[in-house]
Amino acid sequence: MGFARISAQTFPLQVKEEKLTYVTDERGNRILDYSSCGYHNSEQPIPDVANAVFVSWQPGDNSSRIQRAIDYVSSLALDKNGFRGAVLLDKGTFELNESLRISVSGVVLRGSDREQTVLLKKGVDRGTDIIRSCKYLYFSGNQ
Repeated sequence: MGFARISAQTFPLQVKEEKLTYVTDERGNRILDYSSCGYHNSEQPIPDVANAVFVSWQPGDNSSRIQRAIDYVSSLALDKNGFRGAVLLDKGTFELNESLRISVSGVVLRGSDREQTVLLKKGVDRGTDIIRSCKYLYFSGNQ
């Protein structure tokens, strides 16, 4: 009986000069960096945008329900501050079998509670993205 030779993996994140850096593997793959996603690269708090639609929690796949709410808010005119409105999600774990798409600016996707509103990607396609179009994505969680 022989033993397989193994070596330690390189940790995918490193700190150099007090900055987080991402180590790539031999194929150039690295951990995705979402730190600049969101309103003004997540450097400013999201303004208080009026809720345009409320999505209550329901069991099962909520992809199409939330997407319809996003599409509705996306159809609204921009206000003087450049916002269309917010989609407010109820407390609960919202299962998603499909990715959500926000394709215009000025749409906020907000949870009723920062700890109790959860988006959980499920289904056969377990892709990494829950929400596509980071450029236009604004998250907000009420206390």
